[in-house]
Amino acid sequence: MNKYLKVLVALIFTACFAVDIHAEEIKTTYRIEAGYIQPYQFGEGYRTTYFHGGKIGATVDFDIKYGMSIQTGVYYLMAYGTNSQSYPHLSEYVDYSTTMYQLDIPVRFSYTIKIWKDLSLFAFAGPTFNIGLAMPEKADAHLSQITEQMTGIHSGTVNLYKDEVLPFNFMLGAGGGIQWKNYRLQAGYDFGMHNIYRNPYNHVMKQWNWFTSFSYAF
Repeated sequence: MNKYLKVLVALIFTACFAVDIHAEEIKTTYRIEAGYIQPYQFGEGYRTTYFHGGKIGATVDFDIKYGMSIQTGVYYLMAYGTNSQSYPHLSEYVDYSTTMYQLDIPVRFSYTIKIWKDLSLFAFAGPTFNIGLAMPEKADAHLSQITEQMTGIHSGTVNLYKDEVLPFNFMLGAGGGIQWKNYRLQAGYDFGMHNIYRNPYNHVMKQWNWFTSFSYAF
């Protein structure tokens, strides 16, 4: 995880250095943003779960020139997902319901091109630093006593960030959208780049996020 923190520090330092040198040429644009997000967790030795939720946040664009800018900010994410794990030979199963609360900190390079009057198209790419705040998961186990002892699964609620899931996810993503005056409609995908499943068997689980959102610039 330390190497990803070093990347974040380097990116912030580079952005601040560039802003300092060309301060007279750069203007800032502040935006508020809200939208829909669909996190997707999958991997070896871990069940696949699609989450559905929303995000809200604020960003700032450091507009350089020629339609280029650097954007950063912070988003608050909340999403909910369900899953069921069955044991067909024993007619037993466990229902899971999971809620995730996270923060996203993007550092994106963006390019905007005007196509007609106040109408523009834009694209962006760059890393996103995903920080987990809480992930309570409720298990409703319909298992025999023998299966419970074998699997260690019991009914109840646990915070997955405490023991099972790493509360930090370094992601790389890209996206784009359309802008009219101060309004933007965008969509994108962030790909988790490393294993966030903490287990002694070296099984891998990753999280990817698809999102679409609407923003307004001040």
